[in-house]
Amino acid sequence: LLLSRMTQLWHFFALQIMLAIPAAMHCSVGYAKVISSWFDQHRGKVLGLCVALGAGVGQTAMPKISDFLIRTYGWQGGYLGIAAIIGLVGLPMIILLARTPKNFTAASGTSQDGTPQEGISRAEALRRPTFYMVFFAIMFASMSLLGTLQVAKPMLLERGLANNLA
Repeated sequence: LLLSRMTQLWHFFALQIMLAIPAAMHCSVGYAKVISSWFDQHRGKVLGLCVALGAGVGQTAMPKISDFLIRTYGWQGGYLGIAAIIGLVGLPMIILLARTPKNFTAASGTSQDGTPQEGISRAEALRRPTFYMVFFAIMFASMSLLGTLQVAKPMLLERGLANNLA
């Protein structure tokens, strides 16, 4: 929403810095936590579907939607349209789904069906090499994906893909 109101270059830079923190927080770790509290069985399958479908559909559809909004309403209208999508679709989904189920008690270490769950503390996790291997694997995979997405359109155009497909 604020991006639609910027009038100077420093506004753009300041807003990008402000957006970096929530953008970094909006990653698979957040919804992995939600999915883990809702699903005891088939947790990996559900998480895989959410990552594949959510990120895949979003990264496929949003550039097309953004392009349409910008071409139709200009760059400011495009940013307002994206803000409206987040407010009207994303926010209600978060309110509806990003909560702990009533019969899940993480503090006592039990799941929805009452079976005990094992876990480790944050401090113990930070001392294990497995945590860092997973952390760096996710970080480098995300960097690769985001880096590729940034240059995909110019790369495809350079190789002769028609501009009207993008």
